[in-house]
Amino acid sequence: MTRFLFSRPAFLLAFPIAALALLTGMAMLDNHPVETSDGVRPLIRDWNQPVLQDDHVKPHMKKIRRAVKTIAKNLSDQGMREEVLSAVRTLQMEALLAKNGTPKNARRMEDGEAKAAFMKGYRLMLVRFGKATLDLEAAILQDNVGEARKILEQLEEFEDEGHAKYKKRRR
Repeated sequence: MTRFLFSRPAFLLAFPIAALALLTGMAMLDNHPVETSDGVRPLIRDWNQPVLQDDHVKPHMKKIRRAVKTIAKNLSDQGMREEVLSAVRTLQMEALLAKNGTPKNARRMEDGEAKAAFMKGYRLMLVRFGKATLDLEAAILQDNVGEARKILEQLEEFEDEGHAKYKKRRR
């Protein structure tokens, strides 16, 4: 019996299965538990809570900027289509993550109506930004480069408007 367990084919098969079980178990762990007032942990994640403990938006905004540059640079090149679509997916994911984060200006504000209004405006702007990224993807998939360029300009306007309203100003 022990000879079978440690024979090469059985061991080679058992090791990946055990590794897969371990990884699956780790993926099921919730590192940021959310509990209700009665102490019961819900099965569904509360999306009003930040995805990460550190909900800074700066890393996401940097990735958004990098993705926009990649798209603008390679939009007309049919050979770079997959890279452009990959950059659009990155743009969409990072916009969603940034939407659920908190800008530095909001962190310094006292909780209350002013902060709530600030965060509402911030999230609504990123919702509009996210919709524009979907339109951008549709234009690229339809080979409509002109429309895609217009949407890229719109995304640049969102960036300028958002930074004017929501980004920490250096003195």
